[in-house]
Amino acid sequence: MDAKQFPSEPLPLNKAARCLSVPAGWLREEIEAGRLPGLRAGRAVLVHVPTVAAQLTERAKQGEGGNMSDDPFPIVEKLLTYKQAAELLGVTDRTIWTLVDQGELPAVRFGRSVRIDPADLRAYIDRCKSAAKGVNHDPR
Repeated sequence: MDAKQFPSEPLPLNKAARCLSVPAGWLREEIEAGRLPGLRAGRAVLVHVPTVAAQLTERAKQGEGGNMSDDPFPIVEKLLTYKQAAELLGVTDRTIWTLVDQGELPAVRFGRSVRIDPADLRAYIDRCKSAAKGVNHDPR
């Protein structure tokens, strides 16, 4: 996001983290450690998003990402619903449920929601490819 698109007034930490697409906990740690600027307003922490965005961009150019897997703007793939995962594999969502229930496909559970991490889905596909190497597909 271009600095011109960020709000000019300081934002509460959680809103700033969403604007910057970084985890709020990581942003708080960086501010508390003095690696990024933040304003204390009582118990709240306010963040001037354009300033922090510019510093994170500079870090990225210099190859310094901090303790966030060396990526100042982590790109977290969107977690998939069972239906979305099923559509990608060309199976029913019941098949996905069975794979998760049998422990063959990991699922991310939070509250009543259950999602599939695309990386886990790719790993499952790779395991299936490895297992299928010895399969004879000759219908005779």
